[in-house]
Amino acid sequence: MAPGRWGPGTNVYIAGHNLIKAHTAAYRLYNETYRVQSPGGKGQVGISLRTDFNLPKDKSNRNDEEAAERGRQFQVGWFASPLLAETGDYPQVMKTNVNLRRSYQDRLPEFSEDEKTANFGATDFLGLNYYTSKLTSPSKPHFDHPSYERDMDIQVEQPRADPRGLGEALRWIKTTYDNVPVYITENGVVDENGTLEDVHRVTFFRQHLNQVLKAIKQDHCDVRGFVASSLLDSFTGVAGYSHKFGLFHVDFSDKARSRSPKASALALTNVIRDNGFRRGYRFVWGGACGSDDGNSVDVNILKKLGVSHYSFYFSWSRLMPKGNDAEFEEKQVKYYNNLINELRAHNIE
Repeated sequence: MAPGRWGPGTNVYIAGHNLIKAHTAAYRLYNETYRVQSPGGKGQVGISLRTDFNLPKDKSNRNDEEAAERGRQFQVGWFASPLLAETGDYPQVMKTNVNLRRSYQDRLPEFSEDEKTANFGATDFLGLNYYTSKLTSPSKPHFDHPSYERDMDIQVEQPRADPRGLGEALRWIKTTYDNVPVYITENGVVDENGTLEDVHRVTFFRQHLNQVLKAIKQDHCDVRGFVASSLLDSFTGVAGYSHKFGLFHVDFSDKARSRSPKASALALTNVIRDNGFRRGYRFVWGGACGSDDGNSVDVNILKKLGVSHYSFYFSWSRLMPKGNDAEFEEKQVKYYNNLINELRAHNIE
C-alpha cells in the first residue's frame, strides 16, 4: 500500500501516533474557531475507524475472549481510546504488550500529559467501517522480530461476512466508550462479476441492518446513521475495478459510464421507503466514485432512491496534488462544487 515504506513494528505506530495528533489538532481548531459558524452552531467532527471485529473462537473459553479483546483494543482502541477514554492515551493492554518487547527498541510513541488532555473528547462521534469479523484465539508470544500483528499475541481465522459481528461491535462500543454516537460509515459486500441480480448483497444488507436495528431497539446503542458501501461500482485501492461493491453497475466500456440499478438498490429503496427504522431515523447513502463527471446523473439516481442524505469524501490528493494549498486542481474544485450544488438543488443533505 502507498507510500510503500517498510518499518515492521515501528512505522505503523509512528503513523498512527501522528494521525491521532493531527486529528486532535483539527478537532480543537474546529471546535474553538469554526463550529460557531456551522448551521445553528451544531456542526460535528468525528473519526472513522475500520474494524474486522474480533470475536472469541470459543465463547466459553476465557483465553479466547481475552485474545479477542486484545484484538479489539489493538484495532479500534488504538485510535478510539485516546479520544474517548478519560486517560487520553492508548489502551493499557496495547502499551503492556508492546513494552514487553521494549528491549528490541522503543516502538510505541508516548503522548505528553498536555497531549492526553487535548486528546480526550476530541471527537463528536465514532464512525465504524465494518465488513467482516474474525474468530480469535491466543497465540504463543513471539519476542523476535516484533510487529504490529505479533504484538497482539493472537491468531485469527480467515475474515468472513458476519452480521452478528456488527451487532457485537456496536454493543462493545456502547459499553467501552459510554455509548458514544456511532455512524456506520461503511458496510457492504464484494463480488467480481457485477451481476444485476446480486441476491447475496440483498441478503447481506438485510441481515446486517437487522443487527443494527436490534442494537438500537434492544440494547439502546446510539447509532445515528448507516452508509451502504458503495453507491457505484468503483475503483478500490487493493483490487482496482475487479472488486465490485456498488448498488449500481457501471459500464466502464461506455464513455458515458452508464449506470444500472442492481437488485440490492431496489431492495434498499424499499427499506428507505418503508422506514424500517424508528420514526425520524435518517438512512444515509454514501460511496466513492472513480469518475470526475456525471454529477447530475448520480444525484438523479439518489433522488429516485428517495434518500435524504448522501455521504462523500474529498480526495485531497486530487485537490492538492502537490501536497500543499499553494496550488489547487481547479477541475476537482469544480467537481465538488457542482456535486454539492446538485445535492442542494434536490434537497439532499
